[in-house]
Amino acid sequence: MIEILVALAMLSILAGALAPFVVQEMNRTRRSDTSERLVRLMEGMVGRTSEGLFGYVGDMGGLPNSLTDLVQQGVQPAFTQTIYGFGVGWNGPYVTETAPSADPLMDAWGTAIDYSNTQAQVTSAASDHTLSTVDDLVYPSIATQTSGILTVTVLGIPVGTSTTVPLTSAEVSGVVTVSNSGVLSTVSIIGSGPFYTSNPIHSGHHAVVITGIGTYNTASATQVVQVVPGNTAITMTLVQP
Repeated sequence: MIEILVALAMLSILAGALAPFVVQEMNRTRRSDTSERLVRLMEGMVGRTSEGLFGYVGDMGGLPNSLTDLVQQGVQPAFTQTIYGFGVGWNGPYVTETAPSADPLMDAWGTAIDYSNTQAQVTSAASDHTLSTVDDLVYPSIATQTSGILTVTVLGIPVGTSTTVPLTSAEVSGVVTVSNSGVLSTVSIIGSGPFYTSNPIHSGHHAVVITGIGTYNTASATQVVQVVPGNTAITMTLVQP
């Protein structure tokens, strides 16, 4: 009996000594799992622009109102192909569970992942279940940019020549297609040449449509471009009719 009591006491002491290490390992695993979920949420939201993938922003034209919009269509317009070869509208779900029965919008501690539709960034409250504390997991550390300025240089080839010349707003006008909450829309490009979008437009696929004026009347050109955060520049050419 004494030997059994001694053995139980030793096991109790050993278990007590190991408990902090077990808890530490559980938290390490949960932090790793949660970090993966945060990455997957951001990829669903903004895509991987280096690979020509633009996620929810590219399809819908802006950040989701809530993370739920990434997994449930609700009243959001359905995805449809445009005549330009790319689509607009909700094409989700943009993120799926990371493990069987796991909610992709929750962290590994069972707390809802925090998000504000004012910036592309997500946060887990982590082990203390409280936001804005030292153990928070924030991804990315600096909010991702989701829009950029598009600049378009239009060159003209006058009749009887093969030399190109820069065209101005007296000779061409243009628009750029954008997704406006999942519906195809257009914005004008301005300037006297080169032309540019007056405000940043969302990352994703866009069609630039240039139309001739005056001596370039009836001439037109269309080009599909991938706009990325920052500045994107393209050159288009019109042949004088």
